[in-house]
Amino acid sequence: MGDRSPRDTAARRLLALMIGAPLALALLPLGYGLAVLGELPDPMAVHFRASGAADGFGSPLPFILLSAAVTASMALVGGLLARSSIAAGAGSRITVGVFVFGAGVVAGIAVAGMGAQRGLADAAGARLTGAATAAVIAAAVALGALAAAATPRLPGAPAPAAREPLGLPEHSASVWFGSARMRPVGWWALVAVSVLAPGLPAIWLYREGEPVATWVLGATALLGAVVMGALRAVQVRIDASGVHWRCVPLPLPRGELPWSQITAVEAVQLAPGDFGGWGWRLSGAGTAILLRGGEGLRIRRTTGMPLHISVDDAATGAALAEHLRKHS
Repeated sequence: MGDRSPRDTAARRLLALMIGAPLALALLPLGYGLAVLGELPDPMAVHFRASGAADGFGSPLPFILLSAAVTASMALVGGLLARSSIAAGAGSRITVGVFVFGAGVVAGIAVAGMGAQRGLADAAGARLTGAATAAVIAAAVALGALAAAATPRLPGAPAPAAREPLGLPEHSASVWFGSARMRPVGWWALVAVSVLAPGLPAIWLYREGEPVATWVLGATALLGAVVMGALRAVQVRIDASGVHWRCVPLPLPRGELPWSQITAVEAVQLAPGDFGGWGWRLSGAGTAILLRGGEGLRIRRTTGMPLHISVDDAATGAALAEHLRKHS
């Protein structure tokens, strides 16, 4: 216990928070639902339109158990997020706050829906008012803010060890190739969010005869498929002319920087939380092609923000880059 590093301690606190918050929130619909079970109509309203009118009905006890189970299941997502590099870096508090806010909305809407029909003989007359919905959102915002404030900032991982001078001649024709791939679990998770999330509702809406919404969601799913296809892996080449990169299997995005536009190339540890997630990112820290957390290159430019690229064996690439830059 005494040998635990500050990073390990912070990581354990973060994991406990991301798992514990949804489990604790799951007790709200479970406890409240069981307490008022005898006052709920059967069937009860289990879904409401945007206007607040009830449009879906079911048995009370399964609804109570399902609401609690859905909220509690978010603990699994929270655990995965806490163990991933998205929860590290400057964006960790935002990640936790948004996550707890979402869990709070799920639990709160279930409680508000049950409260709206206590004592009713017929659930068809139940209404989920705008005021009740606003109260749930306000409470979820407050919970998210508290969770963000309690989020420990994970200390950054040490930068990759610097390589010894390569001992190359001044005008070297050496070339370095590097690459990085997005981890399969993370890639498939992003595919689910960007492709399946809009694609499955598009299929359902097509069957329901809603052409406009079908086209909008279908185009969104197609765009997500193109983006995820482009961001499966990245390849980097460093040679006498500069730094070149491209994403694969699709050829875009791609680019190059000549040595005249570069002031330094460094091997660094990259955290998706510093850039708001994975992919091709623009943030206050610069531009990033970020396929995973861990080692990568930071390319400082003569103008504009730095460019960051995930790549394996970044220390070797940076060492050669600095040699070529100084003798270009």
